[in-house]
Amino acid sequence: MSAAAPPPAAASSPAPAVPPASGIAERASTATPGSLKADFGLSNAALTKREVAAGTRPADLNSIDAHVAAVSSSGTGVATFTLDNGQVWRELTPDGDLLAKPGDAVTVSRGVFHSYWLQVKNGRGSKVTRIL
Repeated sequence: MSAAAPPPAAASSPAPAVPPASGIAERASTATPGSLKADFGLSNAALTKREVAAGTRPADLNSIDAHVAAVSSSGTGVATFTLDNGQVWRELTPDGDLLAKPGDAVTVSRGVFHSYWLQVKNGRGSKVTRIL
């Protein structure tokens, strides 16, 4: 009787690397063991508040000040504002003339429900969205 030859060994290859989900990897790399479990179920707002308090994340800005570099208007009367910092903001509705001209100081601030408000120093303002 002859001894049976053992079957050839299967070549093992490493499993392909799968990139982790965005945000989770960042938190996992700076998290202490067990903190991911402690954070499970918290809202993004609560996590952000914790990270800001711990100094691991900068606080969000509530407004920016800039100067108008250019103003253009569409055929529907919606104005587009190019600021000196390179940002471009467009009115959501044609609220009327803000009387903004190049060189005017403006403030863009956060509104409710993730909206933004552009206000010219003359007191006139309009709800805007950033397009660039």
